[in-house]
Amino acid sequence: MIIINYPMSNRKERRKQKRYSAKAGAIAILKPFYNMIGPIINISKGGLAFYYYPSEEYPDIEECVELKIISESYNVFIEGIKVHIISNVEYIEHFHDSKSTMMRCGLQFHKLDHSSKTKIEKLISKIKGQNQIFVRP
Repeated sequence: MIIINYPMSNRKERRKQKRYSAKAGAIAILKPFYNMIGPIINISKGGLAFYYYPSEEYPDIEECVELKIISESYNVFIEGIKVHIISNVEYIEHFHDSKSTMMRCGLQFHKLDHSSKTKIEKLISKIKGQNQIFVRP
């Protein structure tokens, strides 16, 4: 496992697709690492990133695992998505006088079947709709 503690702004952008911020409560769960559960930060057609609280057991970078996405807000339940873990870095959040340590995990979708691809595209469409800013003419 690699744990890195540095600002995300210093990281080189590796994504090939546009990412969308998931603001309404979509949750990622990695199987068999059920302790890796947390809110999705952003998603693209190529993968997603999410936060989770660290525990004793971590998968290795590049390991292929299974992802489940659940969101009541977006009315979504997707399971059985094969993903590669491409990053797993420490993220320290400071709030007033305290700090909390979380992990930020980056996942890349792996060989999506048609059904999973369609469900992810629908989720992205819902997220894009939620993130739209409507301006009066």
